[in-house]
Amino acid sequence: MPEEEVATLIAYCLAGLEQCILRFAEHHKSFYRLSHFFFNNKKAKDIVKCKELLLGTYTCQFYPGQTFQGLFAEKRSTNFFNVSISYNCICMIYNTLNMKYHILYT
Repeated sequence: MPEEEVATLIAYCLAGLEQCILRFAEHHKSFYRLSHFFFNNKKAKDIVKCKELLLGTYTCQFYPGQTFQGLFAEKRSTNFFNVSISYNCICMIYNTLNMKYHILYT
């Protein structure tokens, strides 16, 4: 596969992950995949973007003017370990019509 096609596919995937987070901010797998890409990719390695995705405010590459809070970003730095990840996971487990619910209310 030519290098241009691979770069185009990667760009589409990154844009899709950003769109998932913009529409549903509790989608932790999208945060993980984006930060994993920016931390491990040889050509597009960017530790600053990885840090913004996890701890700060991330500015979208593919959606100009759109930003979202990082996975562990909170209003105060004193409650770093009081993250709502466990609560969101429990809600996702109990919601049997999860995909239908999120499509209906987005």
